[in-house]
Amino acid sequence: RQAIVALDGLGASAGWHHHAAVWQTQVTGRKAWWLMPPTVGELFRHGPPLVGGRVYDHRNACELLLRAAPPPGAELCVLEPGETLILPKDWWHATCGLDDITASAGGWMHE
Repeated sequence: RQAIVALDGLGASAGWHHHAAVWQTQVTGRKAWWLMPPTVGELFRHGPPLVGGRVYDHRNACELLLRAAPPPGAELCVLEPGETLILPKDWWHATCGLDDITASAGGWMHE
């Protein structure tokens, strides 16, 4: 599989999605991650998530910090430089860059 290199800035985001298992180490800056288990339903294959009858289709997950509440049961994790996140297969996640420059490296995990 391929390596993952993410270079982002303040407010850069990925909306809710899920995929195969990955690991990611934050190199510089901080990144917010919202996490939900794969048992959460979805409106159609590969999202957006459907929680309590409501569709959460925020394209920019930074809205979850400023304007909108995250889905009930979503956990917030802020990755600091030097910390590694291991994301199991099919876990829902959305991210938001919290600093002017954020960089992380990781990869896909073999099943």
